[in-house]
Amino acid sequence: ITVLPTGAGEMKKLDFQGIEKAGSINWLPDSKQIIFAGNETGKPRRTFIKNLETGVQRPITPEGVTVILVSPDGKSFVCDADGKRSVCSLDENTSPRPIVGLGETDIVRNWVADSRSLYVYVYEAGMLKVSRLDIATGRREPFKEINIADKSGIFTKPSIAITPDGKSYIYSVRRYLMDLYLADGLK
Repeated sequence: ITVLPTGAGEMKKLDFQGIEKAGSINWLPDSKQIIFAGNETGKPRRTFIKNLETGVQRPITPEGVTVILVSPDGKSFVCDADGKRSVCSLDENTSPRPIVGLGETDIVRNWVADSRSLYVYVYEAGMLKVSRLDIATGRREPFKEINIADKSGIFTKPSIAITPDGKSYIYSVRRYLMDLYLADGLK
């Protein structure tokens, strides 16, 4: 993986020392570190932190706990802990804690700018129903409902991306459309 500067500077190739597959790469707010999921040879996936200036890389979660999404303040991240969505802390070496109030069908989409809540959504009855979910209390506040007006040909659940400030969003719908013709009198 190569990092490209957005202004003056040089490209930098990332070396994930001893990691077979690196993924779910997230920048930390200081722009000097990343966290990512990966596995050392013969071991289960886990989360690592890497300082891009020094090259120092170290694991920060137990095996089986992988990063999904870093909070805007860089103190926490949503993780997958053995198939369950949880929150991990970057400040302390603590166990993942379950996200209070997160339902089985909820999809975590992004952090809210306050780093205390998440945007989560479900797709039901042709609507994307987006809520803000307070990760400490489980309090859910409706944010937006988007009616997918043309439901024809939808073959996967629609997806949505939301900015942390909630001012912008985009959603996508995958369709499979075709034409069917009826022919009479063919021999």
